[in-house]
Amino acid sequence: MLTRRQLRGWLLLLLTVVAVSLTVGLALEARRAIERHRAAAEATLLDHAEFAAFNFRQQFVSRAWVALDAIFREVGHGRRSEASAPLPPLAMMRAAAERMARCGECGPVLRPSWYFRILRPGDSMEVDGAPLDAARRAELASRIERMPLRENWRESDYAAVADTLGPAPTMLFLTEPRDSAGRPLAVYGFSVPLDQIGSALMRPSLDLFPLVQQATGRRMTNDSILALSVVCPDGRTALALSPRRLPDTYLATIPGGRFLDNWTLQMRLDPAAASSLLVGGVPPARTPLLAALVAMAVLLILATAAVAWRALELADLRAEFVASVSHELRTPLAQILLFGESLTLGTMRTRRDVRVAGGIIVGEARRLLRLVDNVLLFGGRGRRLEVEMKEEPLAPLVRDVVAGFGPVAAASEARLATVRLDDVAAPMNDEAMRQVLINLLDNAVKYGPRGQTVSLGLALADGRARLWVEDEGPGIPPGDRARVWRPFVRLARDVDRQAAGSGIGLSLVREIVSRHHGTATIEGTPAGGTRVMVELPGGRAHGRTGGKSEVPCVS
Repeated sequence: MLTRRQLRGWLLLLLTVVAVSLTVGLALEARRAIERHRAAAEATLLDHAEFAAFNFRQQFVSRAWVALDAIFREVGHGRRSEASAPLPPLAMMRAAAERMARCGECGPVLRPSWYFRILRPGDSMEVDGAPLDAARRAELASRIERMPLRENWRESDYAAVADTLGPAPTMLFLTEPRDSAGRPLAVYGFSVPLDQIGSALMRPSLDLFPLVQQATGRRMTNDSILALSVVCPDGRTALALSPRRLPDTYLATIPGGRFLDNWTLQMRLDPAAASSLLVGGVPPARTPLLAALVAMAVLLILATAAVAWRALELADLRAEFVASVSHELRTPLAQILLFGESLTLGTMRTRRDVRVAGGIIVGEARRLLRLVDNVLLFGGRGRRLEVEMKEEPLAPLVRDVVAGFGPVAAASEARLATVRLDDVAAPMNDEAMRQVLINLLDNAVKYGPRGQTVSLGLALADGRARLWVEDEGPGIPPGDRARVWRPFVRLARDVDRQAAGSGIGLSLVREIVSRHHGTATIEGTPAGGTRVMVELPGGRAHGRTGGKSEVPCVS
C-alpha cells in the first residue's frame, strides 16, 4: 500500500513525464511542419526552374525557326510542285543569309561558316565555304543519312545535327526538299558555331522575356535568378550562357529539341532568389532553435517538478515539525501542570516531596525554554544577524554547560563525562556556543540508550579549537550524515519509535558554527555511537591543559 507521500511522488513524476512528452511531441510536430513547408517551397522552386527551362526552349525554337526559314525558303523547303525543275545552287542560301545580315529589323541573324548540299543518299557532300577534309565530310554525310529529318510532315521543316568533329562544337541545320509525291530530292544545310547560336538565338530569349513569375513588385532580370547551359550527351558543358555559376540545388534538365540535336538544356535557379519567387522564401530549418527551446522547456519542467517535490517535502517536514513541537510542548506542560496542581492542593506532605516537585517543575521549564530558544533561533536564522565575537576561553563554558545540563541527563539515566578539557581560547559568542553545546548534549541524551555515558572533549589541533560530543547510541548511517543537518529532517527509525525531537537542533548547530566561520561534522565511533565534531578557527592555548591527553581522530 502506497503512503500518501509516495502517492504524491508518483503523481508528480507522472505529470512531469506527461509534460516532457507533450513538449517533445509538440516540438517534433513543429519540426515536421517546418520540413513539410520547406519541401513544398523547394518543390515549387524546382517547378519554377523547370517552367523557366520550358519557357526558354519555346522562345529559342521560335527565334530559331524564323532565322532558319529566312535562309531555307530560298532553296524551296517542303514539297516542290515541279520535280523536273533544277535544284537551287548553294549560293542562294549564302545570298539569303547576307540579306538578313544587312537588314537590321528582319529578325534574328545567323552567319553560317559554310553551306552544303547532298543530292542523293550515298553521294558526297558539296560544300560552299570553309574547306572540310574528306573524313569529316564522310562522317557528317553518314550522320545526316541516318537521321530522319521529318517524322511528321505537320511539324517543322527543319532539323539539326551536332558537329563535334571540328575545333569548336557547331550545329548543322538541315532541310529536305521533296517532290509532289513526298520523295526526298536533296539535303541542304549550313553550319553555325554553337557560341553564335547562343548569342543570336539564346541570349535574346534570356534578355527580353521574363522566364518565371516573381512574387515581389521589384522585378529581377533572368540573369540575376537563373543560369542556363547547354550540355553534350557525354555530360560536358558545351555552352554556358550565364555569367554566374549556381549550385545544383534547384536544377531542371530538359531536352533541347530538334534545333539542338536533342542536346540537354540545364536551367539552375539561384537559392538566394527564393524570396523574390515565393512569398516569405524558403522557411529556414529551425532544428537548432527547436532543440534549444525543447531543452529549455524540459529543464524548466524538471526544475518546476523539483521545486514542487521540495515544496511537498517541506510541507511534510513542517507538519512533522509542528507535531513534534506540539508533543514536546505538551509533555513538559503536563508535568508542570500536574505538580503545580499538587502543590496548590497541598497533596505534598513532606518538604522532600515539595523539593522533588519543584525540581521537576524547574527541569521541565528549562526543557521548555530550550525548545522555545531553538524555535526562536530557527525562525530568525534567515536574517543574517551578525554574531558579536570576542576571544574567550572555551573550558569554562564547557564546565558551566555540563553542570547545568547534569540534572537533565540524570533524568534520562545518562552520565556526562569530560574526557579532555584543554584550556583553549578562540573568537566566539558565548551565548551562541552555549546553545550549540546544549543542542548537542540534548540530542546525545535524547537519542541514546538509558544508562549511557555522554563524553565531551575540548582540544587544540592545527590552530583550531576542537570541541566534540560523543554518545553510545545506535549511530547515524553514513548515507544520512549529510541529510540530518537540514531543517526538519529526522531519521525514519526515530519517527517510527516516536522519539521526541523537532528536527531543528542540528540545523541550528551548523548555522551558528558557520557564523563563527567554523565547521561541524558527524562521525562514527568505534563502539557504534555518534560523535559530533565542532571546530572553530583562530584557536590558541590559553593556559594549562587538563584531562586525558588523547584527541579523537576523525574517522
